[in-house]
Amino acid sequence: MEAIKEILSIDELLQLDLGTLSGNWKSDVEERLRSYKDAFVSYEDRIGPGFLLISSELKRYVDNNITGFLKENIQQLTSGRFENIYCDVRLYPDGREFELYDAESQWCGSQINAHVTFVIAVPESDKLDIVVGMELQALFEEDLDLEEPIYTNIEGIDNLSSLLNIEIVSEWMGGFKTDHFDPSSFAGLYFSTGFDACEADKFLEKEKQAQFSVIAGEVYSAEKSRHPDLPITLENYEIETCFLIAAFAQELDLLGIEAKALTREDSLFCLMRCDHVKTVSLTQSIKAHFDVIYDDGYQMSTVGNVLDFVFESLTDSVGSMD
Repeated sequence: MEAIKEILSIDELLQLDLGTLSGNWKSDVEERLRSYKDAFVSYEDRIGPGFLLISSELKRYVDNNITGFLKENIQQLTSGRFENIYCDVRLYPDGREFELYDAESQWCGSQINAHVTFVIAVPESDKLDIVVGMELQALFEEDLDLEEPIYTNIEGIDNLSSLLNIEIVSEWMGGFKTDHFDPSSFAGLYFSTGFDACEADKFLEKEKQAQFSVIAGEVYSAEKSRHPDLPITLENYEIETCFLIAAFAQELDLLGIEAKALTREDSLFCLMRCDHVKTVSLTQSIKAHFDVIYDDGYQMSTVGNVLDFVFESLTDSVGSMD
């Protein structure tokens, strides 16, 4: 990737990762990359499991709080020109965007640059012009002029800036800790929102790619998983907790998770086919199984988080009996 750094700007790299390059710019970038195609590494393969997971989880937050609103109102906000939109989230280590992830350093000491991009499906006969882009970008400004005709009669439009800003994202990110991501090990946060476009006929493909389903690994099989051997104890929890996850997933109509194939870094959200409601149900079921109603620890986002939670719950239970 160091060779790529000599021929691409940061903006071009980000657009390449998003898959939103188009027209002459796309042709120019592809021509420059032609001699370096073996040197280029995709975002998913170079950024590392920690940033990939948090990118996915931040997208999940944005989709639950904002993307649905934009989908419902994108036609009115663009005078009927565009009909669909999705969210793409990418985290980068500041100044190290062209580097490959190192498992030992895990980007520690770097500032996190978090980019939230809303990508609009644009017909071949149209394009996302600067004026529309500025009007959409203004939605996330605190001083949004609600008297502008384009914003009138859209309920809830004044709440967007309070739902997605650097303070909200910083606090939200502080709730996650995994084997590959510790918020205390980074040197601050830069946050941006933006709007981009993709060809309408490639919208569904691009929208699916933005889910980063690769975080779940190859853990599905054609057969149902067995139920866990209960009770789960300190002696068997590393194996049986994975079967517990698979069993709860089956109860939520997600069949075929191969418990023995699960790894600590697997994303629960991706395991649950990127279904937010089912992921919440899974984590609540796990906590309830161990009689934990409220947990003020880090977010349960990976299989590793579940294993650590179970270990701590069992340890506390044994300690209370002594």
